Formats: sequence, C-alpha cells, structure tokens
Amino acid sequence: MKKSFFLILISLYFLINCNAQEVTKDQQISNTLKEFYTNYTKIISKSYFPFKKDQLVELKLLQEKYCTKKISMEYKQWYEDDHDLFTNDWEIDIKSLNTMKIIKDLKKQNSYNVSFTVDSTPVSPTKIVKKNIQLQINLIKTGESYKINSITDITK
Repeated sequence: MKKSFFLILISLYFLINCNAQEVTKDQQISNTLKEFYTNYTKIISKSYFPFKKDQLVELKLLQEKYCTKKISMEYKQWYEDDHDLFTNDWEIDIKSLNTMKIIKDLKKQNSYNVSFTVDSTPVSPTKIVKKNIQLQINLIKTGESYKINSITDITK
C-alpha cells in the first residue's frame, strides 16, 4: 500500500512539473516578439537614421534570427528610403517597451497585434502627444522557432 501511494505521489510530481514547464505556441511567439523588439530598440537607440556601420551589422544578425528573408528584403527597401518598417517610423524607445502589449489576432493564424505608446509631435515639435501604435505581425514557423514574416500598421 505504501509503495503504491509513493509511486502515485512521484507520478503526480513529474506530471505537474512537466506540464508547468511546457511553453505554449502563443507564449513562444509572444516571447519571440518581446525579444525582437527589445533587442531592436537597444540597437536603434544608439543613433537613429542613418544607422552606423556597427548598428547595421547588429540589425542584420537580429533579422537573421527573428525574420524571414521576405521581411528582411522589405526592411532593406524601407531603410533605403529612410523609413523604419519594424515600427513604421514611430521611433520606439525603451520607455515605449514598457507599454508594449502583444495580443493574438483570433481571425488570422499566427498573427498578433503588438501595441506600444510613443511620444509623438503631430502638431508642433514642442507639443508632445502620447500615441498608441498598433502593428499587426504575422509569423511563420521555421524549424523549432517562429519568424516575423509581415508587418502592417493598423494604428487608428
């Protein structure tokens, strides 16, 4: 009787711990997006457009890890036109990261709405206005990880 009870307890322990450590697909994607935008913000905050050579190298490595070739090519075209695809020119900063929210889009597979607040100057450079930015990001699975495949600004 004691052996059976002991075996049941051990089985329950492993069952609970194995399930607690399992990361869901949504958590994995959310973590990927948080890591990407945190690293991206750190790189671009060193100096904004045009980026320095070391920043361009860091951005290339970041894109290789988190982005598909499709979105990397699109980013390159935007950059050549002095635009930032990953934030749609909203100039995200460390303060903005603290406001970041990532919500799964239930209508589209592997699509997430990423929102953050930035300081904007729509009227004049001296009058700062808080603006909530919303980007719809689609990811695809490559191997064991997910990579950013498209970004659409859905800010209202």
